[in-house]
Amino acid sequence: MSKKSVTKDQLQTPGDPLKEGAAWIPQKKWWARQLEQIALWIERPINRFSGTSQLNPFYHTGTIAVFLLAIVAVTGFYLFIFFQYGYNNSYAAVGRLEGQPIGRLMRALHRYASGALVITTFFHAIRILFMERFRGPRWLAWVTGHVMMAFLWGAGVTGYWMIWDSRAQLITDRFLAFLEIFTPWSSSFANWLIAIEPGRQSWVFIFLLLAVHVILFLITAGFFYLHIIRLKRAKWIPELPSIIGMGVVLLAGSLLFPSGMLAPANTAQTPQLISYDPIFLFFFPASGATGWVVWSVLLGVGLWLTFMPWLSRPTRQIPAVEVIDELCTGCTRCALDCPYGAIEMIELPEPAAHKYLAEVDPNLCVSCGICLGSCVDDALRLNGVDAPALDQEMQRRIASAQQKNSGPDDIEIVFACARFAGIQETTSEFKATHETVEIIPVPCAGAVPPDLLIDALESGAAEVRLMGCPPDDCLNREGNLWAEQRLTRERPPRLRRKYADVPISAVWLPPDQFSEGLKADVHAEETGWLETRRLLQSLTWKNFVPAFVLLGLVLLIQILTNDLPFIPPYADQVTLEITLPDVADPLGWSSLGSTPFQGGIHEIWLSLNNRDIHLATFASQDLFANQKFAYHERWPVSPGRYQIQLKLINPKTGATFLLTNIEEELAEGEILRLSDQTEPILVPRSGAYAR
Repeated sequence: MSKKSVTKDQLQTPGDPLKEGAAWIPQKKWWARQLEQIALWIERPINRFSGTSQLNPFYHTGTIAVFLLAIVAVTGFYLFIFFQYGYNNSYAAVGRLEGQPIGRLMRALHRYASGALVITTFFHAIRILFMERFRGPRWLAWVTGHVMMAFLWGAGVTGYWMIWDSRAQLITDRFLAFLEIFTPWSSSFANWLIAIEPGRQSWVFIFLLLAVHVILFLITAGFFYLHIIRLKRAKWIPELPSIIGMGVVLLAGSLLFPSGMLAPANTAQTPQLISYDPIFLFFFPASGATGWVVWSVLLGVGLWLTFMPWLSRPTRQIPAVEVIDELCTGCTRCALDCPYGAIEMIELPEPAAHKYLAEVDPNLCVSCGICLGSCVDDALRLNGVDAPALDQEMQRRIASAQQKNSGPDDIEIVFACARFAGIQETTSEFKATHETVEIIPVPCAGAVPPDLLIDALESGAAEVRLMGCPPDDCLNREGNLWAEQRLTRERPPRLRRKYADVPISAVWLPPDQFSEGLKADVHAEETGWLETRRLLQSLTWKNFVPAFVLLGLVLLIQILTNDLPFIPPYADQVTLEITLPDVADPLGWSSLGSTPFQGGIHEIWLSLNNRDIHLATFASQDLFANQKFAYHERWPVSPGRYQIQLKLINPKTGATFLLTNIEEELAEGEILRLSDQTEPILVPRSGAYAR
């Protein structure tokens, strides 16, 4: 027996599920409807510009993302071959690449394809969101997609970081600020970076960055696979014309707009003016309290969206498809047509009447109803609706229309995919002037059996029309494709041969063009009725050229906004960088024993022209412990001449330890590093620094 099955005694369901709220039709949340309306408003001029919806890039964001990922992988491997490790070596290696035509092209391709990949993945997520394709069994694709975007962003940031230019210098500063806000490791990490800077150990950090960069990319690729693991016949790459078009556009953009290079990182100077990528480095303008707010909001929104499959309940919960065991003949068509692999054929023992029985896995079924359109034995039912129930509703509609009108010749039956935005409102408006048109909503165009369309004609309809989504934009992936192939006699269950050229047409339009689809003239007298059901139309250069021009404009906008000017905070000030790898180290406390510094707490103070500023407080017992207590702080001041002192003070005893005592003229943008490199001085309690 199947996991979801009913017996023959249960075939008569009380009530009429089609009249009682169309129980098998999904209903969208209000925010999803609004978001879809915005997306359709943006897409409509794109479709008109290219003359077809087949080339709309929004319909192909998934396959475009895979294509861009492949470009990033190939170009990244090329750059890896010539890369070197170390602050100076890495910058010099990138400079050599930039000085060679092929290396310059590869860098630009790598950069622009990475940015386009993030944008494409973002729009793919938006499309999945307003279609509400994140619920139920689709949760895995939704969650892996969100996690994948986070890893992809991290890979992009580390890519910029490895160059070790002034942009990488700011990434380091922002990363230290992030660590300071959310972890206790900021000071230790900062002091480690400073420690490896003067010697030949900086290769360790750059090597770690490269390793993280590659690992994040591989994880991203792994999540791409997990993203589609539940899909049957997953489509990996775009069509060849799209590949050629995108490739040409990317090559042209990379040749015309090379990445270029910024000045090398200089830890003694704050960068005055740089350019940054708002896709990967959007956090540059956010510093201090603003940075905390930005990261907190992003983390909160990211977690909310990731867990939306469980946090956002559907307006109408539609259960999985049911198999009526006594009617199933084991033909396997439903299992072959299911886009999600939710139906499996199990072998029955002898002496069963049929070899196989369909079994539905409710953990994979998305309740699209495509399997109902493939079943000729009426052995499947979706939330109380089966093919006979749908046929009865159609017969009722035809009979009602015949009673209201003079004759049956004008009656048109329209089976419309329920995704069409505003279907009920459009129906009411259209019915005011077209009383002979009867519209029956279905969850997907693929849920309508071909024989049902024939029954409509034989019952008195003058014409039958099936309305579904454009190519590659089906809510259920393959519903429109299977519906088209059944009506053109290319896939079973085929429309019967003698009905191949009868008034049965199909219109494949975006959801906001429902009214246009109802009024569309299919020109059957020119091509024959069978040709009016085709999903794909013949394309010419008149379609491709506008589409590629549009793609080029989008890439140009990305390139022009890829280097936004940015002046770092405190670029016009002086930055005092206080760094103590081990607060207790200059004192040699491990051998001091009983000293005036024992007991209570110890404080770090900065004195600027005799103005004392408290920086940090440490417990004495922690400082005496056999572990390091690192400290790192950046303090902005105005340019000028300063007497600068860094002191460690025991407020209980008044003992003061002078770590640094210098006088300097500090210029705009300068970074002065203060540490314990000078010989420490114990200031007598009666002295000027006694507290």
